Amino acid sequence: RKLEHPDRVGWACFSPDGGCVVTVSIDGTARVWDAATGEPVTPLLAIRDDADSSSRRVYASVSHDGRRVVATLDGTARVWDSTTGN
Repeated sequence: RKLEHPDRVGWACFSPDGGCVVTVSIDGTARVWDAATGEPVTPLLAIRDDADSSSRRVYASVSHDGRRVVATLDGTARVWDSTTGN
């Protein structure tokens, strides 16, 4: 299964236990996916509302306990619960 975003994915990483994958797109969204099935765990998570897809620097990481996800886009960072997206 493809882990798709509306625009190009600029970063992806696994959780420490390998159970999920976090992707970040240059369109200003992130998403958590189940690594075994490829199904989304969260809805699209907005990092920035004013995303302009020209030259985006995107990164993501999952906390050591796997409970939180942080994603950044051009200096703006957001943190979410990895299972609910809140």
